[in-house]
Amino acid sequence: MEDEGENRVGADETSRSWGYVLAVSLIIILVGAGLIYLNRPHPETEREPENLSIYYLMPPDCEDCDLSMINEISSELKLKIKSIRTRIVPRPNILVIFGDKADMGLANSRLNTLSILCEFVNITRACELRDELRDIEFAVDCLNRYNVSSNSVIFYTEEGCDHCNRMNPWIRQLRRENYTFYTIDLTDENRTRIADECLYNILDLRGNIPQFACAALGKNHMGAFTSIEEMREFAENCRNA
Repeated sequence: MEDEGENRVGADETSRSWGYVLAVSLIIILVGAGLIYLNRPHPETEREPENLSIYYLMPPDCEDCDLSMINEISSELKLKIKSIRTRIVPRPNILVIFGDKADMGLANSRLNTLSILCEFVNITRACELRDELRDIEFAVDCLNRYNVSSNSVIFYTEEGCDHCNRMNPWIRQLRRENYTFYTIDLTDENRTRIADECLYNILDLRGNIPQFACAALGKNHMGAFTSIEEMREFAENCRNA
């Protein structure tokens, strides 16, 4: 009896697995209106996105679906991404059909979604945004190892720099307003080591000062701010990233 029960369980699991594969294949065939080959990457050549269809598949009661993220990516890439509610996926997936080929992958994060659009369709802007995200993730993780918040404004400066020193009163004022700044002085070897290890993709490390950077956004403001309001806006965006 135990063997029969185990066999039934195995059969049920196999049936569900085949059901999932067949259902996904059916969607691809119906939407693509032709023969579709899964997981067959597009050659690494730049082409106009003709015959391109993108679908965001969402299971019912999805906990990690993010339509606002998808709409943002759609706007940035100037591509239409259609959202579909379906029971055939357990988690959000992005389905990309390009000509007679298709690919599908987990779309629970901005990085995963952009990676599919970059690697399968070779959309240049998607690749650029993906690489920016990878740089941000690296910088954030690296700063965390030094107990530096990625939401801090990095002030890249050097003692004796007049343009830099003119920023100090504004920085003190914003610190009183609970904005966080982290100063990296070029004369401080310990601090410059953090810049070299963590921020080389964000800061210009050739000695140009002052600079203000936000690792959480992957952004860098070269030169002095023209007003405390401009500096406050940068700090606010960094704090809320």
